Amino acid sequence: MNGSWSVSYPLVRQVHLVRQSLVVAVLILSTVVWGEYILGSLRQSSAVGLRLETHGLSLLVISMLALALVKYKTNWRLYFVTRVLSLLSVILILAGIELHHGGNIPVEIQGWFSSWMPDHSHSSPWLTLSTEIALLCISLGILLRHKVVGAGLVSAALALWLPLISLIGYSYGHNSFFGAMSPTSIVLVAPLALATLSLYAHHGYVRPFLSNRVSGRVLRTQILLAMLVPWAVGFLLLRDAHPESQQTGPLFVALVTWFIWFMVYASARTLEKMDRNRRTAERRYARQALCDPLTGARNRRGALLETQVALGDAQAGGSIMALIMVDLDEFKKVNDQFGHQVGDEVLVRVSRLLSKSLRPTDILARWGGEEFLILLPETRLNMAVEIAERLRATLESDMRLNAEGGTFDITASFGVAEVGQGEVGLYEGLICADQALYRAKDQGRNMVAEFDGVEAEDLREQLEGQAREMAAREPLPFSA
Repeated sequence: MNGSWSVSYPLVRQVHLVRQSLVVAVLILSTVVWGEYILGSLRQSSAVGLRLETHGLSLLVISMLALALVKYKTNWRLYFVTRVLSLLSVILILAGIELHHGGNIPVEIQGWFSSWMPDHSHSSPWLTLSTEIALLCISLGILLRHKVVGAGLVSAALALWLPLISLIGYSYGHNSFFGAMSPTSIVLVAPLALATLSLYAHHGYVRPFLSNRVSGRVLRTQILLAMLVPWAVGFLLLRDAHPESQQTGPLFVALVTWFIWFMVYASARTLEKMDRNRRTAERRYARQALCDPLTGARNRRGALLETQVALGDAQAGGSIMALIMVDLDEFKKVNDQFGHQVGDEVLVRVSRLLSKSLRPTDILARWGGEEFLILLPETRLNMAVEIAERLRATLESDMRLNAEGGTFDITASFGVAEVGQGEVGLYEGLICADQALYRAKDQGRNMVAEFDGVEAEDLREQLEGQAREMAAREPLPFSA
């Protein structure tokens, strides 16, 4: 699937690159806050009535999680460190939550925690609890990344939802509301939550959002509108609302926003699955349209398409390619003596044998009946003749038919021609290879004959006329 990301999901790679920038930014900001915290320079903000500090324990956990994400899964040792840091973060957060709610924690440990904790008795407990819950969700999002993908993704999304509540509340000019975080905590937690969420960018749960197709762009627009519209409606309804409504208003707007996001996401997942099934079916039908159902080789239409593309590449690069027309000798006797089922089996065996004997860049197609066409890119006529002779000898030695009707030696005649030199185009090359094939038949079968450029030059007018007739009967398929 990796190769397909660069085509259908180029944003996935960009998201992974952005994650590093977010984590580095969090590390820098947390270092600054640590400096202010240690120097005791954090003070209460008279502008918004909130302490613009983040909890000492929360700041420690933020730093640990940022370090866990800065080189996520570069190698197994760093991956182990990531999991250890995330697990320690969970333990510290749970201990902090227990302490805040008067849990049974030994006095010695309470004293250690208190050394990290300034006095928050005058501020809302939500300032601490919301940050701790968000950090707990981030830790779980990292830990569950390879174990329970769905639960880990939900945890990472919830970690992003909690700062959203505070952003909505502060944007409305409210100083106190449920789910509030200090501005410092928002600046640190929100990028960390986004970085954790980016760990899931390549999963099928998230890829619909990052698709480069029209559906992906429409989905991202819907997500943006799902955030802006509830925010605007909430701003109009809550600016003059009762203080109690202002307390719960940001939480309600955030819930509505995430509900709309979830509905959009659920529908996008369904549409993405339907679209993926449609694309798979289209590719299957396209292969069937260009492949011979019996031998699996390309059919006549597929051969024309491949040859057209290869000839264009050869002309652009100034190289020469060769065509080999193959016809099984006296194949009608096989059908008459052994039956058409045995004849079909012979065609399949011949196709496999030819394909096995060719280079990876060569192209084999069933041209029709017992005829095969071989395309040899970047191959001169003399080399193509050598390849054809080797294929002829392989068929002669390996294709003895033993059946109830007796034995029969399967041989083939080969016609070779060069394409891309001078005025010899695709149709002219096919006609030259076909004429060379008839020459091999006339000379006794089971042999190789060639049609060189001198002969093509002498018969140019005749070839051009035959090529026009062939082009009218069999127009080239679209290469796109």
